[in-house]
Amino acid sequence: MWKYVMVGFDSDYFKYSFANMRKRDNFLFLDNSMGNGVLSKIQDVCVSELVNKYINIPLKHIWMNDYSKWLKYCEYDICFVFSKTQSWLLYYSNGIYIDYLRKKYPTCKIVLYLGDLISSYYKFDVNFFINKCDYVISYDSEDARKYHLLYAPLPYSEVDISNDDGIPEFDVFFCGKAKDRLDKIYELYDYLISSGMTVRFFVTGVDNKCQCRTDIVFNKKMNYSRYLQYMKKSKAIVEIRQRESVGDTLRVKEALTYGKLLITDNIEINTREYYNPNQIYIYTRKTGINLEKFKDNKKLNFETVIFDELYMMLHEICYKENITT
Repeated sequence: MWKYVMVGFDSDYFKYSFANMRKRDNFLFLDNSMGNGVLSKIQDVCVSELVNKYINIPLKHIWMNDYSKWLKYCEYDICFVFSKTQSWLLYYSNGIYIDYLRKKYPTCKIVLYLGDLISSYYKFDVNFFINKCDYVISYDSEDARKYHLLYAPLPYSEVDISNDDGIPEFDVFFCGKAKDRLDKIYELYDYLISSGMTVRFFVTGVDNKCQCRTDIVFNKKMNYSRYLQYMKKSKAIVEIRQRESVGDTLRVKEALTYGKLLITDNIEINTREYYNPNQIYIYTRKTGINLEKFKDNKKLNFETVIFDELYMMLHEICYKENITT
């Protein structure tokens, strides 16, 4: 029997999206190994991708002994699945930790799961991981095709959302990093406001000189539990994709899971099996959306979609041979 050891999936978002996997007996999620104290904060700084982007912090290997504590889980065949945030463990000193795992567990499989576009990562050597890991899986179908990786979109799980009476009901909700899409965000925002919609837009990663809309909340971080509270009070959520992204984003999963309307700039979404024109509205600069239909759309009991492709992919990796990209 295979045990799936999930390393680095302890962010606020991952705890929600992987909730169904966390309930499975054959999955072990190794959350922050140092707890929530001072050592945890020091560890976060030492291995932070953002910090190491500017200063290469030495002696990262001192944390490996701590990560090795969970190697006592040896009664099963083990498939180690690392998130991008913990890929430093695999990359450090030319893969010394990978070699250690293989020596300790000769039958183990080592998988890296990428939950964002490779182009968004700083100095990320995907070929190193392709050569050293058994499999690299991308959430994005185009990245998977381009780099010859396996493809499995991010999982998603429905959870109970606490209510905040301080948030009034409103029409349209967007929350995300600007990245390469700030112009698209402004364009849609202006369109919705001019159409009489009540909107809540939260955008991070925007320089002061580019903050051109007074009613948008800029650079205010929001954890995922708070995000869900805003989403709960909205009628629709917005998907604006990065320019290189071709797969479905988290916003699609949220809409399909919680029965929200979706406004998206993905003109190919009408080819998806789950596409429902009563729920999903495609926005372009030329066509806008069907505002009359949108405003009249009442709460519907849309069919729930289960997102377990990653679980199925991991199962296939361990129980079948010669999985190809």
